[in-house]
Order: sequence, then C-alpha cells, then structure tokens
Amino acid sequence: MEILPNINAHGGVQAFDFNGLTLRALLLDGEPWFVLADLVKALGLTNASVVANRLREKGVSKTYTPTAGGRQLTTIIDEGNLYRVIMRSNSPAAEPFESWVTDDVLPAIRKTGSYTVEKQPETALEWAEKFIETEKARLALVEENKVLAPKAQAYDEFLGATGLISVKYASTLLGEAGINIGRNNLFTKLGELGWIYREGGAWVPNETRKKQGLITAVAKTRPDYSSLIPGMRKVANPKIHLTPKGLHKLRELLLPPFALEGVA
Repeated sequence: MEILPNINAHGGVQAFDFNGLTLRALLLDGEPWFVLADLVKALGLTNASVVANRLREKGVSKTYTPTAGGRQLTTIIDEGNLYRVIMRSNSPAAEPFESWVTDDVLPAIRKTGSYTVEKQPETALEWAEKFIETEKARLALVEENKVLAPKAQAYDEFLGATGLISVKYASTLLGEAGINIGRNNLFTKLGELGWIYREGGAWVPNETRKKQGLITAVAKTRPDYSSLIPGMRKVANPKIHLTPKGLHKLRELLLPPFALEGVA
C-alpha cells in the first residue's frame, strides 16, 4: 500500500459534520478521498483494519494527517470504496449518510475543491479555464455513473423486491448486493440454516420459518404427458419461494462479517 506525503501537500483536509460526527476528506489528483476511521465511526462499525482488508486494494492508501497528538499515519479510501462500505453496512445511518455524501458533499467537492462557496472567476481566461475544469469533472462523473448506476439500480431492486421471490431470482438479487451465491448453493445454504429440508425428494419450508413470514412453497402444475386427455395437467412438487422479509434476513446473515460490526 502506497504511503502518500503529508496530506497538506494535496490541498488540505476538509472536515464535514454529519450529526455531530466528523468526516474528513481531501482531493488527490482531482478525486475525493476519505478518512476510513471517520466513515467506520459514522456507520457504527468497530474495526477499520478489517474493513480496509475487504475493500478494493487500489482504492486504499495511507497518508499523514495532523491531529492533536501530532502527525498520524491515516488510512484513506477513494469514492468507489466509500460506496462499498456504505452498501455493505446494515447501520440505520447508512442511507441518510449516503444521501448526505452524494447530494451535498461530493458535488461541492467536485465543483470547488472544497465544501465552501466558490470564488467566481474574474477574467475571460479564468472563466475559460473554469469551464474546461468543470466540463472535465462532468465527463468524469458521466463515466463513473456508467459504472455505478447499474449497481445502484440493482441495489434499489433488491431493497424494493415485493411479492414472492424464487430461489433463482433471490440468488441473482443477492449477487448484485455483493453476495455471490448461485441457485444451487443458495438451496444448500437454506438447508444449512434450517429454513428448508428434504421430504420425498423435494425441498419443503420449515414450518417455523414459514410462520415467521420468511419462506413459503408455491404449488405448481405441469403437463401430464401420460394422460390420454389433451391439455391435462398434474400437480408438481411445490416450489420454494422467499418473501421480501426473508430476502432481507438472508442478506443480513450472508454479508461479510465487517458489515455487521457494531449493529444490533
């Protein structure tokens, strides 16, 4: 991991207030970076080192920051890793924190280089330079959104899932939320968790989990090719389906350990 020079050499640290907690950020080569320890505290996590080990290594670095006790070596993360931590957190503060960062802090930092009122250009040359700078930032944001938008849409689909959800589709939604588990492995995991069990060669929902509103079975029919009557159908084995409540509970159970730290 690269250790960057003194943070002040990169334009200084900006401190933002989130419900009484401080989030420090800085610009490196025009891109916002954040002090991981502040993010961990704001989301109710406990171990910044564990969180850092589960992030994209390219977006994790260290630099020296001024503190009351002198210059301290501090872990900082880029914007992509910021979203990774937020999306994997179950803290009630995660959603308002993400809205605050995306709606207030990031636009201001990208536009002015700090969370302050922008000094207006005075000459034609300054206006031209500012336009070019702003346009570059806009184009960079467009490219970034091409990457982040599908992830955000998938996450919204996960949060907004309604009705009954097949195990196959549940595995897809969990995968988009950062939990890579296929249909067959999800069936196995549901069995290990005691949500379902085998009976007569078919999966059957556990009655307790069913009463809790986590899982159910849906009766199905299929063509009866042995019948002499055209179009005749017969009852097939019921298909396991999750409820939205069950899907969210599974996400909590299957998330990486650090995402649940500090959350009751």
